[in-house]
Amino acid sequence: MSKYLGNFGASPTIDFKFFTVNPSQVPTALAGGTVGVYKSNGTAESYSGVSLGTDFDGITGMNHVRIVGTDAFYAVSNDFQVVLVSGTVGTTAVSGCPLRDFSIQNRYGTSDYVALVGTISHTLSRAEPGQGAPAATTDAFTKLDYLYKAWRNKKDHDGTTFQIYNDAGTTVDHKSTDTDNGAISTSGEIVSGA
Repeated sequence: MSKYLGNFGASPTIDFKFFTVNPSQVPTALAGGTVGVYKSNGTAESYSGVSLGTDFDGITGMNHVRIVGTDAFYAVSNDFQVVLVSGTVGTTAVSGCPLRDFSIQNRYGTSDYVALVGTISHTLSRAEPGQGAPAATTDAFTKLDYLYKAWRNKKDHDGTTFQIYNDAGTTVDHKSTDTDNGAISTSGEIVSGA
């Protein structure tokens, strides 16, 4: 059974090692080894971007595989199986030995979602929201944009109206009306500043 390497983002570079031993469990060099990658339940393996180094770092029986997943074969929303397609260890043929499994954007557990959102949020440049009332239902990034704008931009309050200005600080983009009946002070919903 092969070991699962993880769920990677698009166009990954994946490195891993595996050992080859003879029937007596002595580390033995892999001869004539070829590594291929299968996609999902497909029967055609790909060798694109796959390299195999035997006796890695001069250590007998330690093999290193690198997969550079930039080819179209490595499409997102798929699982992949890395297999030793051919080779011998001593006098034993090891063709068809599964080595590792991995996926490319095909699992979205909590840690994958956090990693994906972290990547997007650190690389995505967004303009601040324009003048208008914020939508009650919108995407999380737009909600963050409004929060950042309300924290960063010029604001004023004249006792009854709270106003948030544009980046230049010259136009009221959003406002709310405050009321006070002597017992309860209420801030109204943010609406357009127009």
